[in-house]
Formats: sequence, C-alpha cells, structure tokens
Amino acid sequence: MELKLLFTPQDLARQYEIRGAFFSHDGTPNCPHPVLTSPDAEGLERHAGHYINSPMALRDASLLEQIAMDLGEMLSFLTAEFDQVDQVIGLANGATNLSTVLGIAITHRRARACLVGHTTKVGEGLNKRIIWNGPSFRKGEERIIPVEDVLSTGGSLALAAQAVEENGALVLPCVIAPINQSGKREINGSRILSILNLKPIQTWPKDKCPFCQMGSEAICHPKKNWDRLTTRTHALKA
Repeated sequence: MELKLLFTPQDLARQYEIRGAFFSHDGTPNCPHPVLTSPDAEGLERHAGHYINSPMALRDASLLEQIAMDLGEMLSFLTAEFDQVDQVIGLANGATNLSTVLGIAITHRRARACLVGHTTKVGEGLNKRIIWNGPSFRKGEERIIPVEDVLSTGGSLALAAQAVEENGALVLPCVIAPINQSGKREINGSRILSILNLKPIQTWPKDKCPFCQMGSEAICHPKKNWDRLTTRTHALKA
C-alpha cells in the first residue's frame, strides 16, 4: 500500500502562507517581533523572529477538512494506534476544531466511532495548567491521542497527558499535529505525526533579543495582536 496525501509539506506551507498565517521578521527596526506565549524554564519571556498563527489558516473549513483527512490517512497507514484510539482531544485553543474534524475522518475510515474532546487552558507561563474534563466513558481503559495545531516544545502536551491520566484514561504513544517545529520525531516518548516539519525557531530572552536591540517593537500575545505584528504576509521555509 502507498501513503497518499492531499498535501506535500510545500503545499501545506503555501496554504498557510496565502492565508496570512506565517510571520517572519524582515530584519528592519520598523518591523515588530513576537513574544512567545510560553516562557522558558526560568519563567522568562522568549522573543522570536518567526511565528505561526494557525487559526488564521484552520478557520478555512475546506482546508481544515483536507488536513484532517491527511492526518487520518497517516494515522491509519503508519501506526497501530489507529485501531486502538477511542478519543482524540484537541489542545486549547488552536486544535479544538481540528480534533473534531479529525475524529470524523477517523470514524469514516473504520467500523467504530472515534470520540472527540478538548482541553481547557488555565493560567499563563509557569502557572499554566491544562484541564481535560473527559469524560472517560470506560474509566481506566479509554485510550487517547492528543492533537496540537503547531507542535513546538511539547510543554502543553505534557500537561495534557497529566490531565488525561488524572481522569483515568490512557495516553497512547502518539501525538498529531499538522505542523511540527520541535525538530524531533518523538516527544515525551510519543511519536509525532505531522505533514510539515520545520526547523525549531530560535528564541532569545529580552535582554539578548537582537530585534529589541535594533529597536523593533516586541508584541505580546501575537495571535490577539496579529494586525499589530504583521503588515504583510511572510513565508516560512519548510
């Protein structure tokens, strides 16, 4: 059997680009730069020159469905977890809709339904927690696969796995994300299934940020302040 996907990595990158979901700093002081939502291990904010605002792309229902079809194809073709998974859960807030459509795609490919759910994020930074309210319909037996929109450090995944296990369910050794910019094939012991694999973005603390040093404005909460961050679409190289 041959794996047949609708998108090549370059195709998916182009789909995000034309929907204005990629940002890259242009190297000039007049161009702002993003402050990442998740701080480092010491609680310090991290500045970057690139950012992916996946909801800008995934709000397109047609693209969302096509991505879910490809991810479902990859799951069924590449892993044993396809037959095992009982529920896919989308990590808040970017993957909520994606997990729903992916659950439908999985259900259409097999004889039994795949349930869908999502997590809730509480707090910010080092105080961030992930809550999953399940429910686990077969306590101690239900098998879960988490879904991310963009996989970076894996910090949210670790918190989500903890929340799932606290609710009596089992996290299968697989994580699904259309875009993987962790630079890894596995994270926290779980295999990563993704369409587009990017190199990890370089980040700096505020006092060492080259963009701050050139006078570039730092934009916190990039998704909420996307218009301030971007004045034109920038492409990321796959």
